Amino acid sequence: MTGEGTIAEVLAGSARWALVRGDGLAVLRDLPPACIDMLATDPPYSSGGFTRGDRMGSTESKYVQTTVVARGLTVRPDFAGDNRDQRAFAMWCTLWLGEALQKAKPGAAIACFTDWRQLPTTTDVVQAGGWIWRGIVPWDKGTSHRPTEGRFSAQCEYIVWGSAGAMPFERDAPTQRGYLAHPHEVDRRDAIDASMLALARDLVADTCGDDRPMGHQLARLVLERDAFDPSASVIRATNVRHDKHHMTGKPVPLMERIVELCERGGVVLDLFAGSASTGVACLRQGRRFIGVELTEENYAIGLERMRAEERGLSPAAARAGQVSLFDMPDLPVVPHEAP
Repeated sequence: MTGEGTIAEVLAGSARWALVRGDGLAVLRDLPPACIDMLATDPPYSSGGFTRGDRMGSTESKYVQTTVVARGLTVRPDFAGDNRDQRAFAMWCTLWLGEALQKAKPGAAIACFTDWRQLPTTTDVVQAGGWIWRGIVPWDKGTSHRPTEGRFSAQCEYIVWGSAGAMPFERDAPTQRGYLAHPHEVDRRDAIDASMLALARDLVADTCGDDRPMGHQLARLVLERDAFDPSASVIRATNVRHDKHHMTGKPVPLMERIVELCERGGVVLDLFAGSASTGVACLRQGRRFIGVELTEENYAIGLERMRAEERGLSPAAARAGQVSLFDMPDLPVVPHEAP
């Protein structure tokens, strides 16, 4: 199997990935029926405000913190399709979700990102498109949000997930956790827990019989706490600035967990590929990938990232001309002469 190829080559299994520039709905209509194993996508939310006027603003004004602009930090390219009102958003989503269902294999998975404003609508349109809605997975972004004094912080986004019809339990995919967390909020607690756990294990190892019953009991309780601690079931993912290539891009470790819902070796389709974080995650997790991106600038960024990832490099390293181990030519074999 080669790396980059056409959509037809990816579907045939002769290429690992394809990224095309165009409209997702138009590309969908050209796909054969029942050809994808998962739809994993992050559509424009048409959110970022309470009124139609707010939604009509640029994506920079809606999704980039003013401190980022004030400090002269890099602002990623704007993206299209983020100015629909609630009814138009629902109708538009139903169009591509319904078309995607026709291209999905029986039992194929769907994972669609949304925010709190569009969460009720997204659960509706997934079902209106004919998919079976199976649940919501929250993604806690930790400090990667705009705090507002005196109010609850909107620090979560959500993944609405489901399937194309019945979803068999006997699938070649791992068990998925139901909560995705930003690591910054749990790092310190994890360090404390790790120290407590190490101490508890030492106590258990050093305790014989009932010589130190209280220490033994305490150690056992800490071990049990670790076993049942909800943090043990958290998938940790972070958005680091040097690896965020899209204004609303998702961290690759997060997307790696999402695409694991697809069966191994299956085809993941992303109709709003952005900077191709889903594609990078697919390469790392052994899934094939088809991505569609409308905006020329983001498409170019995604293509660069995919090609760099395939070589085992970061985009910056690839641009700098760094040579990957995968690029090294085979060294000539020098015959060994017996002394």
